[in-house]
Amino acid sequence: MGAAVALLPAATAFKTPLASVRQSATLGLRPPFSFRGTTAAGDDHARGTVRAKPLARAWSAKHGRFGALVEDPAGLDRLRGGRAAVAAGLRMTATSEQAQVQVKGAAQIEERLGQLRAGLKDEKLDALIVLSGDAHHSEYPSERDRCMRYISGFTGSAGTIMVTADGGSFLVTDGRYTIQAAQELDPATWEVMQTGARMPTMPEHLRKALGSTPKRVAVEASTCSLATWKSLEKELQPHVLVALEQSPLAKQWESDAASPRPKLPSAPVAVHPNKFAGVSAADKLSQLRSALSKEGAEAMAISTLDEVDVCVCVCVCVCVCVCL
Repeated sequence: MGAAVALLPAATAFKTPLASVRQSATLGLRPPFSFRGTTAAGDDHARGTVRAKPLARAWSAKHGRFGALVEDPAGLDRLRGGRAAVAAGLRMTATSEQAQVQVKGAAQIEERLGQLRAGLKDEKLDALIVLSGDAHHSEYPSERDRCMRYISGFTGSAGTIMVTADGGSFLVTDGRYTIQAAQELDPATWEVMQTGARMPTMPEHLRKALGSTPKRVAVEASTCSLATWKSLEKELQPHVLVALEQSPLAKQWESDAASPRPKLPSAPVAVHPNKFAGVSAADKLSQLRSALSKEGAEAMAISTLDEVDVCVCVCVCVCVCVCL
């Protein structure tokens, strides 16, 4: 097993294609399912003759990708985030039925993209960045705030989209969503770029996609944290970042009669008893005011929903709390 573990850094670092690892002179293993179901004799590893694994077959049957990755000489290089690699990866769909669904949705997405590009030109903008969160920076926003899904069809919970006025459409996401992106996005329209260890960051991907000519790049201010803004502003130079109160995408969705934008959540507020909350809301607010006084501050704005919930001992959908 020690010799087998030595193979893992090469595979996990995305430096050696799966096919190369499988053909190693030391072991005939097929990552990432190499250590399931060892033989009774226990010495097949040394001879490089490990039998096919049920887990690998099940994965291939369900996703239709494992076999292609192993047999393809490019191996895992297709997931490194490069344009050619991702384009190749997007061609591997799970089933013909999913491909038909994808085609049906592609025309609607293409129409929405055309309307958005017209809106960008009207406001003299070259590109729009669409972040996956909402005004509260929630990982799982309400239906109303799923602008990324509306304009692309991508349903993942993590990602950033950029649409340019000159025809570019980009999704930046991490390795958890590359297969999902391949199944949900039309490769003729979208370019998927991956982030992660030893890969470009989201701002680096976007800067490369924008090119060297300075452009005006918009982002809806309410969905962009200060840290994200500073990072984009620094990394996207020489491009100019423009903060919008309401983006062209938000305006477009508001006026879309065919796919009306959902209303803000209006579910009732549920107050948690002290036996569940541990400390009453009054005591928490008192402690918070004491901490503010020690820091020489007069107020604190709380916008993330989990912090609001903890502060006032409620379960809410949308809320902003200011503690004085």
